Amino acid sequence: MLQLQRVPFRARRRGRRSAFRRDDWARGTIKDWNKGRAIAIWVFTVIWNAISFPVAFVSSPAITKGKLILIFPLLGIILLISAVYQTLRMMKFGTSTCHLDRVPITREPHFAATSN
Repeated sequence: MLQLQRVPFRARRRGRRSAFRRDDWARGTIKDWNKGRAIAIWVFTVIWNAISFPVAFVSSPAITKGKLILIFPLLGIILLISAVYQTLRMMKFGTSTCHLDRVPITREPHFAATSN
């Protein structure tokens, strides 16, 4: 037989407040993460290129005969272009902030917010 237990008020209240774990969300603002994204992609790019370029150009001729190993430095160059793009984007636009019309956001079809 299934028995239902009463949930303490403190546990129920914590569940309702879960949307407001962050202070900026409780104030109705959401900040963009451009700076963190740019830093993360730079770190990943440096590590990727530090590994892929030496391995590709120092590897044995039998491995480089098919030129398939050169795809890794090519991906490193694409990552470098992406990191430069993210940095320029961060410098141009800075950190955007979205100001929500009401908090919490409901499942209604209409939603309003302003961004700066």
